[in-house]
Amino acid sequence: TNGLMPCLDYDGGTFNIAANVTTYMPISGRGNTNTTESNLKTQLGVRGLLKNGQAMVSGNTVTATSTVRTRLNGANGTVAISITASTTGSFEDTSNVDTFQATDDLNFQVVTGATGTTLSLRFVKLEVQLLPPLPVLLHSYRQRRV
Repeated sequence: TNGLMPCLDYDGGTFNIAANVTTYMPISGRGNTNTTESNLKTQLGVRGLLKNGQAMVSGNTVTATSTVRTRLNGANGTVAISITASTTGSFEDTSNVDTFQATDDLNFQVVTGATGTTLSLRFVKLEVQLLPPLPVLLHSYRQRRV
């Protein structure tokens, strides 16, 4: 196997984010956005690559460019999805790649454009490629006596 996981995604329903706001989302799972980054950091416990970021925008009355990006240990990652002003649909970054370690804190940052009203995000997702050494999954079971 090449260590490829289909994706990490943040899908908690549609999130409406006001213009001129910086907010954070966990890298995976469901939940809320938060303007305090430390509340939404996740460690994956494995090494790997984050790539092929995608954001689905269901509504957009922000009249300036917005950005969804990866964050690693409180700093900007290289995967950055640019969302055109007043435009909906799927937006992607297929050229940048972030390398992360098992103990790195990961999350998404959303920076909405300075003018307009609201950006409505349906989901944000990334492809993840695990790097060696790959984790070994152990399954324990109890033998049944006959």
